[in-house]
Amino acid sequence: MDNIFVVGCVISTVFFLAKFLEMRFSVEESRPLKYLMRDTVVVYASCIIGYYLLLQFQSEVSSGGGSIEVFTDNPGF
Repeated sequence: MDNIFVVGCVISTVFFLAKFLEMRFSVEESRPLKYLMRDTVVVYASCIIGYYLLLQFQSEVSSGGGSIEVFTDNPGF
């Protein structure tokens, strides 16, 4: 899962195929293919942005840091 652009493309392709099959076998009025392509691009962009945000937050959380400094002695006042 190193290349997020390939993963985003696969997710978008699965979304496109699922929505296309739903659109063809649906009893309702068929929507233009233009809207399906727009939704697929939105899914692709969401995958890329979501992965980028996950990497940004993951680097802070998983780094851990050192030991936590807390005051455990009696107060000096």
